[in-house]
Amino acid sequence: MAGSNERQKTVQAIRKLYTQQPWAQRIFDHFGDRTNNSSATKIDSLANLLKVPVSEATAVAKELQAAGLGVYVVGRKGNPSRIEWHFTLASMAKSARGERDDLESISPDEDEGGTADAGGLPLQLTIAEAKEALARTLGISPDQIEITIKA
Repeated sequence: MAGSNERQKTVQAIRKLYTQQPWAQRIFDHFGDRTNNSSATKIDSLANLLKVPVSEATAVAKELQAAGLGVYVVGRKGNPSRIEWHFTLASMAKSARGERDDLESISPDEDEGGTADAGGLPLQLTIAEAKEALARTLGISPDQIEITIKA
């Protein structure tokens, strides 16, 4: 995720959702009640939480993505459709409710700034890690990705 200006925009966006959308209140209140963190939420789980069809839960996931909270990933090859979060569930809930003014990254490196470049990308990345990250982004299996390095 990007810098503090982007995070402030995200905080503003989720506070607006929280005050204007009953579904957002239900989601963030649920996240605030959780004791365990999660890096992703299945669309089926979101549909169950909101008591709506999967198509509506998908639309909600896309709104959450537009707010900057995560990435909506279409399920493929037996993997479920889901939203992969950029931030911890607790920090999203507290920010939405106005209890804190910042968001805590899922990846501690992004908050500490120690192993990321200006674009937020890791400075050291193995081929396997790159394939896994690309696969998640594209919603495909890492086995479908081939990386060629020409030096």
